[in-house]
Amino acid sequence: MNAKLSDFGFARQGPQDGRTHVSTATVVGTKGYATSEYVQTGRLTTKIDVWNDDVGKLKVKVESKCKSFSDLIECLNAMKVEKNGLSAKLETLQKEDYSKDDLIQELETRLNSLQAVHVGVRLLVDDVDKVNNELTLKMAELNEKAKGSAKLFQKEEK
Repeated sequence: MNAKLSDFGFARQGPQDGRTHVSTATVVGTKGYATSEYVQTGRLTTKIDVWNDDVGKLKVKVESKCKSFSDLIECLNAMKVEKNGLSAKLETLQKEDYSKDDLIQELETRLNSLQAVHVGVRLLVDDVDKVNNELTLKMAELNEKAKGSAKLFQKEEK
């Protein structure tokens, strides 16, 4: 997989052919690293960097050698099957002379890693939303103060 700038938080192409303006019409990046919101609308939000970072972490956590985003999805689906059919998976692997304790420990480790990444992503997105809400409230407060100041100046001028 070849990384694109959007995979590291820069989701717009830089100026090309000696031009001085940045293109905002083209969505760029590696499939799977961009949020569906960005792909559909072309509008960036603070969530895209959180998404990019956590897709990378997820790849490390599942220890897959994914060549594409669809490979990562296949790995995750396989882990979901393992979680849902744990006893069946253990029976199959026991036939291959693995100890039950080793199998349980390996599967638990993989599943816990996946759950930790999911919780981490949710917490990061919640933090981003919280900060955005706080900034919106602060901006509204500052706008009200600015309007009040403008009214004072208008009264003084009369």
